[in-house]
Order: sequence, then C-alpha cells, then structure tokens
Amino acid sequence: AQDRRAAQLYHEALRHWVGIRDRGLVTLALAGLAELASRHGQAIAAATLLGSIDAMAESAGAPHFHTARLNAARADAAVLAALGAEECARRRTAGAHLHWDDIVALAAAIHIPPPPVAGPAAQARALTPRERDVLRLLVGGLTDREIATALFIGHRTAQDHVSHILDKLGVV
Repeated sequence: AQDRRAAQLYHEALRHWVGIRDRGLVTLALAGLAELASRHGQAIAAATLLGSIDAMAESAGAPHFHTARLNAARADAAVLAALGAEECARRRTAGAHLHWDDIVALAAAIHIPPPPVAGPAAQARALTPRERDVLRLLVGGLTDREIATALFIGHRTAQDHVSHILDKLGVV
C-alpha cells in the first residue's frame, strides 16, 4: 500500500515538474519510480529510466539530488540482479537515447499492482494447529459433539473452534 501511494505521489510530482520544465526535479520523480519499478517486477523499465536519468544529469552538468541518487542506487542494484550486467547496460543505453516525451511516458506507465488478496490456501495457513485438526474432522462430516469426543475437548470448545475457523475462512 505504501509503494502504491509513493508511486501515485511520484506521478503527481512528475506531471507538475514536467509542466514547469524543471529537469532537475524530474529526476527525483524518475529515480523514485525507477526504484519502485525495480522492486515490483519492472526491471526493464527501471533500467531504461536509469539510463535516462544519467543522460539528463550529464547533459545538465549537475549531479543528482541526494534522494535521487539513493533511489537510483537501489534501483540499479535490483535491475542488475534481475537482468544481469549485459542486459542492464543495454537497457540503460537505450534509456539514455530516449526522447523527453518517451521518458515521461515510460515513467507514467510505471504501475504498482495492489497487494494480492489472500486466497483460501493462505487463509487456511492462518489457522492454528488445533483449528486445522478440527477442520479435518469437520470436512470429514463430524458434528461438533463428535469433534469434541475425537479431540478430547469440551463440546463448547469444539463449537468455538468451528466458529473461529469459519470466520477465518470467510464462510458465513
């Protein structure tokens, strides 16, 4: 959720800074988006943005802002691990030759997907060991009383376990 919010803010900043034509500030948004992209399976886009950032800094003759350098370094390490040195260098070179509008479009296309919703398997893993025992017996067709007898627990305790299992699995 934090990464999605960060991407949203970087996109807003990018639109603003592109609008006022401040390339120095644009690199802040580009580096932030490259770092986020590198962590969310978009290594090619991240490497391409890194090449664009390097070219912009070189043409301006000024170093990156400290925050941009940190984000770019994290992105660089991640894309190097994901793509390998040769592919990373190739993508960065391509990014260095992109037209301004293409750089902005690439950055605007960075998307952080929402976190996956836990499915039944993940929810089942959230059950305690005792709840898993109760669930196995419940699936086997046993009643609360039969579960209580089989597990040497009280009838009310078996009912509570069944209730908790149904809540955790989202069964109404």
